[in-house]
Amino acid sequence: MRLCAARLCSVFNASQLANEVGVDSKTIARRLSALQASYLITLLPPYYENFTKRLVKSPKLYFNDTDLACYLLEIESMEQLKRDKMRGALFENMIVMEVMKHRSNQGKEGGVYFYRDSNQNEVDILLKQEGTLTAIEVKSAQTYNSSFEDSLRKIDKWISTPVKRKAVVYAGEYENAAGDVALVNFRHQDQLIAAK
Repeated sequence: MRLCAARLCSVFNASQLANEVGVDSKTIARRLSALQASYLITLLPPYYENFTKRLVKSPKLYFNDTDLACYLLEIESMEQLKRDKMRGALFENMIVMEVMKHRSNQGKEGGVYFYRDSNQNEVDILLKQEGTLTAIEVKSAQTYNSSFEDSLRKIDKWISTPVKRKAVVYAGEYENAAGDVALVNFRHQDQLIAAK
């Protein structure tokens, strides 16, 4: 589980983990399945417009409980978290899990993905609702930077499914709904997810 925590928000590679642990990839797959069945981890599928590809491509690994991930990474205080190299991944983990919980509370399964292509273009969250997408970038920074929007401004070129809304969810206080990309404090992300 500690090795999984070190791979938080990363594309999961069973063979790589198997080599580190010294077992075969089938053993890793069984153990991972047990962690999923125990609601300890979630594997977020990549977004592909071809449904078959979506089923066979590598997912990203998230912990259902961000506090458990912090414990496994030996992060003991908020001060330590602010300085830790895993801060961004832990923040992303928290946001992704909130989006997934929101969907689950609505009685909906799936519909939450990430995007990454062979050129390493990436969007943290794609939320599919009624045939359109909401694209969300997650940043742990407290200060806005226009580069946060870079991938969101290009996503329409990468996929053909209509992207209805785009937003940056971050740790800063300033919010702005004007323009093509909304800037949202993480405490208000539920309004973004619930909006149609």
